[in-house]
Amino acid sequence: MDMNTPENVQAVVCPSCSTLNYKNANFCNGCGRNLSSTAVSTTVNNGATTVSAPVNNSSNTYNATHSQTNMSSNANSVSPTPAYTNASYSQETDINSLLDDPDFNALLGAKNRDYYLSKFRMMTATSQISWNWSAFLLGIFWGIYRRLYKQVAICFALAFIAVIAPPLMFLINISISLVWGMYGTSWYKDSLIDKTRQVKSISEPYRTQFIESNKGPLFNL
Repeated sequence: MDMNTPENVQAVVCPSCSTLNYKNANFCNGCGRNLSSTAVSTTVNNGATTVSAPVNNSSNTYNATHSQTNMSSNANSVSPTPAYTNASYSQETDINSLLDDPDFNALLGAKNRDYYLSKFRMMTATSQISWNWSAFLLGIFWGIYRRLYKQVAICFALAFIAVIAPPLMFLINISISLVWGMYGTSWYKDSLIDKTRQVKSISEPYRTQFIESNKGPLFNL
């Protein structure tokens, strides 16, 4: 561009070679650089030159987008809160080691302890159910004896249906007995594990009180 520029003529300065170019020029006359977004505008007025740099919106957009991406990445990288604060008794705890826990054995009680511990270990090793004749024959009463109140409540509801639907009574009753026989021992093991984990979150003297009120069967036979 000619340096003898008329008055009040706007021009753009190439940021690479500082060549003056006409306002609407897309490329620098000196070096050929693209001037569409990087050039600096210049106004030549009676020999005085005023320079103004345009705001680079693309850079701001990038920074904002990059910040949002980092925030999203950081949010996604936060580890979820574990179900149990004590790592030794999390959901991933080895069941066999939990069966040796003093609190678990205290809640199991002394009566038939060795029998049930062997059953629990076998079930854990093979991932199979263990048939329980006492649970099959006594059903709901065995559940009450072993403090399995949630399962007992469900069976009472089914028994009530059997009363109001006599044709289904035999089928429902035999089904309840079979379910107790197949899953009674498994329910008992899970109940003791849940109580053991509860004990780990209780401080003294309530911890000892909880064990005393929940250990062993509901009553002695």
